[in-house]
Amino acid sequence: MDGNRPSAAGERGEEVVRALELAAISAVLALSACRTVPIPPPEEIRVPPGLSLENVRSSIVLALGPNEDATSTINVRPRFLGGFSGSVASGPSAPEWYPRGEQPGVIFATYRSRNRNVLNVEIRYSENLIQVEITDSERLRHGNGRIHKIVRVWLPELYDRLRVSLGRTAVRP
Repeated sequence: MDGNRPSAAGERGEEVVRALELAAISAVLALSACRTVPIPPPEEIRVPPGLSLENVRSSIVLALGPNEDATSTINVRPRFLGGFSGSVASGPSAPEWYPRGEQPGVIFATYRSRNRNVLNVEIRYSENLIQVEITDSERLRHGNGRIHKIVRVWLPELYDRLRVSLGRTAVRP
């Protein structure tokens, strides 16, 4: 055996160590990504005809307010699609959407969950269209085009609230 060359057993040992390192790295990446999904593209919500810009703005602000049916049972979407069914809690610790600022044509909104996760969005609006886009978050593993999968529940809830609010505004005399 040459003193400058490692033995066959030593080479196999190094290969095993490399394989274990790669397996560990893969496991860490898989576990950190298992709760994240690609950030959804901005949702576009059509505004019913005949609503003014102020009507649209008011509808958005109303949709972001306390849920009128906070004690009712809701069915956001079937569990197998990543949603939930059940009672919505009310009270100071209940999760909620709320407006946090405004510029012409844009309302900045936040969703704060019971366990202090925070999702911030921009709601851009015109007389024809509302568009919701994620801007940032806290404790939601937001980065590299991905975010925690719970956002797939929160955003559709917001879209439903916006559509209901627009519909109510459109049918008012």
